[in-house]
Amino acid sequence: TSEEILNNLYEPIREKYPDYITRSSIGKDATGTYDMYCYVYAPANYKTTLFLNTGMHGDETVGCFAVAKIMQLIADAKPEDVLLYELRQKVRFVVIPIVNVWSMSTDHTRTNGNGQDLNRDFGKLTQQESKNVMACFDQYAKDVAVAMDFHTSLNTAPDIALYFNFINFTDNAVANYKTTNHMY
Repeated sequence: TSEEILNNLYEPIREKYPDYITRSSIGKDATGTYDMYCYVYAPANYKTTLFLNTGMHGDETVGCFAVAKIMQLIADAKPEDVLLYELRQKVRFVVIPIVNVWSMSTDHTRTNGNGQDLNRDFGKLTQQESKNVMACFDQYAKDVAVAMDFHTSLNTAPDIALYFNFINFTDNAVANYKTTNHMY
C-alpha cells in the first residue's frame, strides 16, 4: 500500500536525516481517503532543484521503489561516494513518492478512485491528485531545472522495466535530447 511504501522506505531515511529531509502533506486524493505527501531533500547550499514523482499508476510500483532507493543512496552518501555526495551537497530534490495513492493502496490499476488515468489529466486538471501535484510543483517551479515522472513498463523485457518522462526547462531541443539519452 502507499502507507507501507512511505513507512518502510521513506520515513526511516527522513527520521535519520531530519535536518536534510522534510515531509509535508500536499492534500487528499480524489476520494478524500488518502493523504498525498511531498518529501524535500534540501542541502544547506543547494545549487539546483529536481522535481521527481512516481506512482502515477497503481500497477507501476517499480518507480516508487527505485526512487526510494536512489534517494536513500543520496541521503547516505559519504565524501568517498563522489557523485552521490555531490548530489547530496548541491541538489535539492522535491519528491512525490506516490501520485495515485488510492490505486496503490487498493486495486493496483491505472486509474484513481474516480476511474481516471491521472497521467492523462495534467492538461485538464480535473482530478484532485493532479491538482495537488501541480500545486506542489508550482511552489518550486521557478527553481526547478529538471522534472521527472517515473513509470514502469508492462513489458517483461529486463532492459526496459523502468522509464520516465523527462522535462528539461530549456528551449534547446538538442540539449534536451542529449540529456535524456545520457540519463537513460
